[in-house]
Amino acid sequence: MPRSRRLGGTLRSVDDRGGMSHGEERTPPRREGGERALRGEPLALELRASRLSTAPRDPVERAADATLFCDEGQARFAAGDLRGAALAWESGLQRDAGQVEAWLGLSRVRSKLGELDAAERCARRGADLDPARPEAWFLLAAVEQARDDDASAIASLRKALEIDPDLAEAWNNLGNAYCHTGQVGLAIRCYQKAVELRDDAFECWFNLGNAHGLLVQMEPACEAYERAAERSATNPHVWYNLAYARACCGRLEAAAEGYRRAAELAPDDYEAWYNLGHACADLGLHGESVQAYREALVVQDDHEAWNNLGNVLLRLGQRGDAVDAYRRALDLRPDYHPSWNNLGNALEEAGDLDAAAEAYALAVERMPLRPMYLLNHASVLARIGRTEQAVDVLAAAVGVAPGIRGLLCGFPEFNLLLRHPKLRRAPG
Repeated sequence: MPRSRRLGGTLRSVDDRGGMSHGEERTPPRREGGERALRGEPLALELRASRLSTAPRDPVERAADATLFCDEGQARFAAGDLRGAALAWESGLQRDAGQVEAWLGLSRVRSKLGELDAAERCARRGADLDPARPEAWFLLAAVEQARDDDASAIASLRKALEIDPDLAEAWNNLGNAYCHTGQVGLAIRCYQKAVELRDDAFECWFNLGNAHGLLVQMEPACEAYERAAERSATNPHVWYNLAYARACCGRLEAAAEGYRRAAELAPDDYEAWYNLGHACADLGLHGESVQAYREALVVQDDHEAWNNLGNVLLRLGQRGDAVDAYRRALDLRPDYHPSWNNLGNALEEAGDLDAAAEAYALAVERMPLRPMYLLNHASVLARIGRTEQAVDVLAAAVGVAPGIRGLLCGFPEFNLLLRHPKLRRAPG
């Protein structure tokens, strides 16, 4: 999602000083993790406790105390006592090694403790004892996914679903495996099946939204994230991704609301505040935009936020504060050419053309093939009487983009420069 819908600026009409200038340059909405626009790895689902405690027990074939230990393990696991649960299940298995529930319970505990080899052994033992138990294959797949062995996980989850096609958790996690292997279309079908079976699980809706987002299907992504937000209204990642999808669909007011909710839920989230500032600026809510950028800067002193804050302050006519913001951006990132150009704009609006020429020169130095920077520099140079230098800069601009010559008619300083012999011979 581009941070600016006018990445190069827009040619404006003659201003009140008789000159010409170009629009601001904004830094686009921040993307967490570089080029990734949507947040969050696919969310896995765990089996509900009832799935692991429904197998019939034959008191004739099983020792009574083994059954009691199995029940104790389930209770301790439900209470979050992983070590106690493991001890109880191990004690039960010492008395009756055929308790499938105990083997599967141990697999869950070992997975949570990061003991993947032990978790795999327990899941496989459960599958060997009762190959028709889908939970055994599901737990084996969980270990395989933890090891990033998606091919094996897909095979195990398919086995679980052959036995129980209504195992929503398996459909969700199968979708995750397909996402990891780039099979996003298959992942979407899995997530759709998961939400049919577990409409209450926000994880399934969130994953479905992310999968649609990966295919740039932003309307269905919005619908999925909205369902996720209804089921988990306090999850900031859901609101952040919903805001992003809404912005892609042009629903800027709804996007701003999503970023606002994300920022309220996670006040230390730089990207949420930053993108809220961007959305509010697009909506003309400049006061709220300034506040959002300032909140972002409390979290992270970042040159991009200072640059965009300067743009909003300049729109509000607060030229001095805008100049300070651009200078702060450049203190943090001296080679950041958009802020040199924007600083030139602000100084030009303030009437300090000599300082503006210096700022534009530094923008050109860092990005010599950007026609906008060259035109801004040439315009100011012409107006402060540095004609020969202005001609050279304008010739460079026409050389880079010959088509701009026809756009310059009507600007007094350029009409004069275009009649110079150097520019008569220039292309375009």
